[in-house]
Amino acid sequence: ANILGTKDIIICGGFNSTGGNNETWIFNFSKMIWTKIKPLKPINFQLKHTLTSIFKQKKVFLFGVTKDLITYPFSWVYDQIENSWINVTGKPKPDPRSEHAMVSFYGKDKILLFGGYSIINGLYNDTWIYDISENRWSQLIIIDNKPRARFRYAMAGIYDTDKIILFGGSPGANETWIYDVSENRWIFQYLSLNPPKRIVHGM
Repeated sequence: ANILGTKDIIICGGFNSTGGNNETWIFNFSKMIWTKIKPLKPINFQLKHTLTSIFKQKKVFLFGVTKDLITYPFSWVYDQIENSWINVTGKPKPDPRSEHAMVSFYGKDKILLFGGYSIINGLYNDTWIYDISENRWSQLIIIDNKPRARFRYAMAGIYDTDKIILFGGSPGANETWIYDVSENRWIFQYLSLNPPKRIVHGM
C-alpha cells in the first residue's frame, strides 16, 4: 500500500521458505531502495491480511491477521510519523476472515471491507465500513441486491468518486459490481463484455 503524501510503499508479513513472518518493509520510489524498518510497536502478524492506504494521512490500515493457521479479527494502523503499529480493534468488528479485499474511498477517511472466508463460517458476503476518525467498524444493511458470498476477488477505489469496483472471485464469477457509499448499495453492472472468470488477481 502507498503511504499517501509520500513516495513510500509499505509491505508487511507474508510467507516464504522459512514460514510466516512479521517484517515491515518500505520501498522509497525517489531513492529506489527497500528498507527493513523496526517499528517501535511491532505487530505479530503473518499472512492473509489486507492492507490499504488512509486518505490524506501518512498511515495505512490492516485487517485480519493469520498466525499459526488461526485467523484473528484484529485491526491495526501503521503510523509512519510515529513508526509504530497501533491496535485499533474495537467492537463491533467483522468476524475473523482471510482472502478478503479492503479499499479506502477517495476523499474520505473511510474504508470498505467485503466478503472473505473463514474455516468456521465459510464464505462471507457482508459489507463493513471502518471510520478512521471515529475509530469504529459498522456493518452495513444492504436492502437491495449484493454480490454473492466469495473470496479471492479484487476491489479498487474509483478516482474522485465515493464508489468502489469489485470483480471476480470464487465461487467462479466474472461479475462486475459497483458499491456506492452515498446510496449504500451494490449495483450489478450488466456489461456486454467482462474479463473471463478468475481468482487471486490484483486490481
